[in-house]
Amino acid sequence: MKRRAFITSAAAAGAGGLAITGTSPAQSADRGKGPDRQPLGFTLTWLGVNGWWVSFDNTTFLVDPWVSRYTTGTFSPEGQDPDTKITWDRARIERTFDRPAEGILITHGHFDHISDIPFAATKTGAAIWGTESHLNLVRSLGLRAGHPVDETKLSLLRGGEEKNFPEYTVRVLRSVHRPFGPRQISGTAQSRTTVEPAVERISELGEGGSLIYVITNSRGKQLMILGSADFSVSDLPSSCPDAVIFPTAGASVAPFVKRFGNLIGTPQSIIASHWDNFDLPLQPPTDVGNVAALREAARSVMPRTRVIQPVPHAPIHI
Repeated sequence: MKRRAFITSAAAAGAGGLAITGTSPAQSADRGKGPDRQPLGFTLTWLGVNGWWVSFDNTTFLVDPWVSRYTTGTFSPEGQDPDTKITWDRARIERTFDRPAEGILITHGHFDHISDIPFAATKTGAAIWGTESHLNLVRSLGLRAGHPVDETKLSLLRGGEEKNFPEYTVRVLRSVHRPFGPRQISGTAQSRTTVEPAVERISELGEGGSLIYVITNSRGKQLMILGSADFSVSDLPSSCPDAVIFPTAGASVAPFVKRFGNLIGTPQSIIASHWDNFDLPLQPPTDVGNVAALREAARSVMPRTRVIQPVPHAPIHI
């Protein structure tokens, strides 16, 4: 069963808990931060898709660390094959996750965000942050790979938490996944309530809820991390972050960017994410997310914001 039929059946199952709210641009007129270009104190390294090393204050987090990459048909005319088997490039995993990390921040549970986490957590010693569904998927993947996760390293989130550490704070915001079909308001959550060691197909890794993370470092500077080209309006922060890791959305990126800018204000920097064709090698990345459209849309609504297109494995100091 190819992607179009797969998505239609998922949409027919229904989608609950979706944020359907609205705000006019005038309501956010005082939220922009402007282009002061002062160093924010974050170093970001892109791993492909929505995977990142995020470093600050002698602390490092991983975000959605998936590097295995395999052919799914997602960007082909036929669409994604939901029966694609989950596999692991263990040599690439070994090379990539080569340093300690405080935590792994999961934005949602799709295969291209979560599949490598059992290995990444062991390699880095990181705690794993996510919803109940995300953590059950990680447990399932670990058992399937013969690489079970350390239960003491699992951190359950629901959205709405604020984790305070001596030098920094991490806020967790509820979010939504961008819709796949034209009649969807948002993607269906497909939550995993049990641990299933036999998990083997990408279609078995459902969203399981979406989260946004806002890190405030010791300088008081904020980095917002999104996992998809959508958000819950009612859960946006009251102040504009200084920088945003911003997934692209192909042809639909322009309205998403404009809605975000009108609601949240003017961050100093936007860093494009999730724009590469993950069916192909990362070096060089093939743009299927339309970074040029992201840049143009940002220029129209956030003209003072710098848009950064990352180079794989090259640190960005912001």
